Amino acid sequence: GKSRVTTITPSAYAEKFESEGKKVKVAVIGCGSVSTQYFPHISKCPYVEIVACCDIKPDRAQKAAKTI
Repeated sequence: GKSRVTTITPSAYAEKFESEGKKVKVAVIGCGSVSTQYFPHISKCPYVEIVACCDIKPDRAQKAAKTI
């Protein structure tokens, strides 16, 4: 199938997602030092499921994956 990229804010869909039990699937690109600032917030959001993370340095991606 075709892939599509959509930018949304989970709070904009919170009511709909909660009533339907759905989550936004998120892939994080870049797992360097800045990611430590937003990973905790993304992973705690009840409407988000982190499904992948990647980085040019595989060890950083693996380390980030262990935190989710």
